[in-house]
Amino acid sequence: MKATLTLLKISQLTFLNQIIDLEINQGEIITIVGSNSSGKSRLANIIRGVDHHSNSFIERNIEMSDITFTDFSNETARFHYSNHYYQQRYNNWDEDRDETVSDYLGFSPTELQSNVLFCKLFTAETAYKHLIELSSGETKKTWLLKNLLTPSLLHIIDSPFTGLDVSSIQIIKNLITDLTKEHRKSVILFINEDLYNLDSSSKQIKLKSQTDVQLTFTNDIKLANSLIFNYQTIFSIYNEDINAGNKKLIQNVSWTIKQGDKWLLKGANGSGKSTLMSLINADNPSSYRMNIVLFDRKRGSGESIWDIKKRIGFISPEIQLYCNHQYTASRIIQSGFTGTLLLNRKLTDYELYRYFEFVKLMRLNDIVGKLFGSLSAGEKRMVIIARALVSDPPLLILDEPFQGIDYENLMFLKELFTYFCNNERTVIQIAHLEREILPFVNKYAYIKEGKFGIDNA
Repeated sequence: MKATLTLLKISQLTFLNQIIDLEINQGEIITIVGSNSSGKSRLANIIRGVDHHSNSFIERNIEMSDITFTDFSNETARFHYSNHYYQQRYNNWDEDRDETVSDYLGFSPTELQSNVLFCKLFTAETAYKHLIELSSGETKKTWLLKNLLTPSLLHIIDSPFTGLDVSSIQIIKNLITDLTKEHRKSVILFINEDLYNLDSSSKQIKLKSQTDVQLTFTNDIKLANSLIFNYQTIFSIYNEDINAGNKKLIQNVSWTIKQGDKWLLKGANGSGKSTLMSLINADNPSSYRMNIVLFDRKRGSGESIWDIKKRIGFISPEIQLYCNHQYTASRIIQSGFTGTLLLNRKLTDYELYRYFEFVKLMRLNDIVGKLFGSLSAGEKRMVIIARALVSDPPLLILDEPFQGIDYENLMFLKELFTYFCNNERTVIQIAHLEREILPFVNKYAYIKEGKFGIDNA
């Protein structure tokens, strides 16, 4: 039996408001659990040697080159989202020489298609996809695979399961377990909550919250129901196929959404949910040739995409990646009044009033002056949610709105949405986890094996 190598040891490290002692041995899984803003990213930087001030508390028996780190913000920069506009994901004629999945992973398509890990996560044609074409779930799995394919001794992964469907979560858990047991790799996972029932032999550290303030929703700020919406049909599509490039994603889609409907749309990663939403949010030029009605008007009858967007509060896993990270959080929220990701005009007095009331309601006073790119993943999500709600839109498209949100903030946000989503406001939510489903949804649609369906149960 081989002796177990201690890769790294932390002794009596004063970390924020607690003492950290941690020994990382070869072949172990360690989970570090903490709420939003609990210091997970900072601790990850300490472990991988980026935060040099704490090195005296750490004994390392491996080279820094043997540590591989993946987090949402780090990989976002490598995917070059800032070089694109959001609608470009759906504009086939805009494809340029961006990296493909095989380029990014450093293998030829043929090599990937014979790789066991790749085949467990993807279909063969995914190797040829441009990175910008990937769904949020496919993107997350690509990042994870890049980490796991790296020949390192210690793999550090931030939020590995966020945005994945149930099946993909199980596959990733199995891959990580195999990596540690069969290949004697060590893995550290930073997660918001201990929900994933990882290997029972895993070590766990729980980081203490950095705030004693209990987040509770209060509706003493009167912001809801300020507008009266007078639409019959918010969206309808009849007997249309939904494609991504030359690939048919969903066949023969017929769906009518009336004002005040509260829909939940479910489907596996890469099934076409976000592409279907792009037809509603005026991001996909294919809608011009389809039998589509938006806000009681036939698509392509003279309205601009901005006429449509100003009526929609939109949240998606990718939207924050396209925001200018040099803008303040305040400017990002205020851009919700313009229907664009830019603050391209002066706000009215009433819009400024709504902005300040929303900042107060969502407890964002401490972060609105900070650069958007400097915020944690959870803080960015709160800003994007405020941006979607601030203009009081008749339609909310909530594509996995709670990614990166811890339990306390999730409960607060579910109350917030319940308060704002009155009988007139229309809601379409996409969610993978039952705990994230909004309590007021009462209509259900799904995409499965390339087919769209409505669950009348």
